[in-house]
Amino acid sequence: EQYLTQAVVNYLFNLGNPPNEDDGEIKGIHEMVNAFDLKNLSRKNACFDIRKLNWLNSEHLGLLDEDAFLKLATQALEEQKVSIRTITPDYLEAALLSVQEKMKAFSDIKDLTGFYFNEEFPYEEEGLKKHFQAGFQARLEMLGKSLGGISEFSPELLKQTIKQNAKEMGIKPGVIFGSLRFVCSGKSTGPDFIRMLQVLGKDRVVQRIQRAIRILGN
Repeated sequence: EQYLTQAVVNYLFNLGNPPNEDDGEIKGIHEMVNAFDLKNLSRKNACFDIRKLNWLNSEHLGLLDEDAFLKLATQALEEQKVSIRTITPDYLEAALLSVQEKMKAFSDIKDLTGFYFNEEFPYEEEGLKKHFQAGFQARLEMLGKSLGGISEFSPELLKQTIKQNAKEMGIKPGVIFGSLRFVCSGKSTGPDFIRMLQVLGKDRVVQRIQRAIRILGN
């Protein structure tokens, strides 16, 4: 699962040294060294819980500084055979940092970021049934034209444009958020929606909308 060393150590420490209300469960190496006391060792709590380990690893991932996270995340992508040779450093960095808070382990990196680096990413079957329905093509054409016409992909302009489109379509903005996320990533969940659009940039977003329109047309 490619867990962080500090997360595994933290997990093992908590197994034998159950944290009290004041300490909290997340500890660095120095905190564990200072807190260790043989008197506090307990066997009854030593029960392996993968969910707890995943949670601790996720918390420690979020605590990594950007340079450390980017180095490890890039290594994980390469180990998982994700092609990033032609990806610009700035785009790679923005894509990886957008998922830092979502990750439970580096084994998730390909699933979380693969759509950033592949223009022919697959669509999840369940999402196809939900979003690719009658009337969806017309909405995409309208949305693609609107997004392609804005001057910059700032959070304010993106939200304003999507809300205006939703109003004109007679639907809630959340419906467009979900549909556009799916069209741009092939998934129903992922990094923060607006941040994802900013990372992709206007050209990629419009191209992915056009790809979905072509698929609907066939």
